[in-house]
Amino acid sequence: MKKHIIFATAILATLLPGCAVLQDRETTGQYVDDSGKTASIKSALIAEPRLNATEIHVDTFKDTVQLSGFVSTYEQARIAERIARNVQGVKRVENSIKVRR
Repeated sequence: MKKHIIFATAILATLLPGCAVLQDRETTGQYVDDSGKTASIKSALIAEPRLNATEIHVDTFKDTVQLSGFVSTYEQARIAERIARNVQGVKRVENSIKVRR
């Protein structure tokens, strides 16, 4: 019986730190939620005829969306940002899209 307790304690000691939430990391649930937000934003960008969505990159981390890439006009950059802001659950958008001249 004592061996089982030691074995179970060793397994828990090994596995539990993997469940801890660190400040600079996401939980599995957060990762899944952020992936859904990213997918929603990319779909909306593709549906927008004024944008070349293949030139815009979207990353989401803890409800903050980072837009990057290149567009032809400032208006296109604003459109992409507005699309990202309108996705449910997005708390912040960092727009790093560059305008090609």
